[in-house]
Amino acid sequence: MIVIVILAGCGSKSGDKAAGPATMKTEGKIYEQDFGSKFEYYRTNAVNKVTSRVAITLSAPEVVKERTDEEAKNSDTDYVKVFVKAENVGDGNSTDMAIRWSSFKAYDANGKEISTFSYTEGYLEDEFEPVELRPGGKNEGFMYIPILEGEIPAEIIYFDSTLKGAYTNQFVFKL
Repeated sequence: MIVIVILAGCGSKSGDKAAGPATMKTEGKIYEQDFGSKFEYYRTNAVNKVTSRVAITLSAPEVVKERTDEEAKNSDTDYVKVFVKAENVGDGNSTDMAIRWSSFKAYDANGKEISTFSYTEGYLEDEFEPVELRPGGKNEGFMYIPILEGEIPAEIIYFDSTLKGAYTNQFVFKL
């Protein structure tokens, strides 16, 4: 019985449930997610105390060599390409642009991080661009998460805070 309780505290299956807000005073949680299932980003901005609630769905993951045909074929970067849908389900504007490629890290089957930095200029026509959303506002497009060339990702993790501290919620997607 004790083992079950300990394991339950390490992570949970969230499905369509909203994550509880993680703050500087609470510890973040780990949520196992399935591609195509909706989850909520829920955070209160420390500066102006505005709470953002954004429903996010990731789907159609694939590894691609480049974002466009014009990119150099000999780059040392590949990408995990995922389709992102975001909808502001809160009462106020989503002031902190909750989702961007830098909110993710990719890991291989051994649990080793394979994310990398990739400098890109501008956004492609069908690419997800982080923007502020009014209540009920929607945004969608493809996101390109940079990984080291030739690596095979086993999972990607979305962090609901750019600081990625102990109080950050993590949403784990198995590829």
